[in-house]
Amino acid sequence: NGVFQRLLCLFIAHSASFRSENEDNICKEPSLFKCSGSIEYQPGSVIHLLEDSERQRILVHIEEKKLARRILGIIRSMLQKLNNDVMSGGLKWNILVQGQISGNGEQSIMIEFSEAMKQSLSPWCDADENSNEINIFHSHGTDLEIFLKNL
Repeated sequence: NGVFQRLLCLFIAHSASFRSENEDNICKEPSLFKCSGSIEYQPGSVIHLLEDSERQRILVHIEEKKLARRILGIIRSMLQKLNNDVMSGGLKWNILVQGQISGNGEQSIMIEFSEAMKQSLSPWCDADENSNEINIFHSHGTDLEIFLKNL
């Protein structure tokens, strides 16, 4: 249904808007393939997106953990925009984040975002210097340029 491609395009547009506002800090060009893409969110901070069309999911890897909370908020805003503006409210999704279980050595698991919030799971719930909240920009019918500036 093109959600992955549209999400990739929104990330590229967001990266380009960062470039135009911060001429001294140029982001690298994105690397794009049929089912994946790597985009520099800001200089030195790369986000990798991978489409698993068989399972109907999009995997996101954020290299810089301190940006995880911010990027998660941006992804949620972008999905909401796609749902409102393109999918007529028909897009349904679950956000799973990586967590650790302690015990005999730590194991990585995927858990619902709402559960990660209840557990204040790092890095998804870590405070950053820009915000104490994960803000979701509600964008129904908002111009793309205005939307990107508000992320």
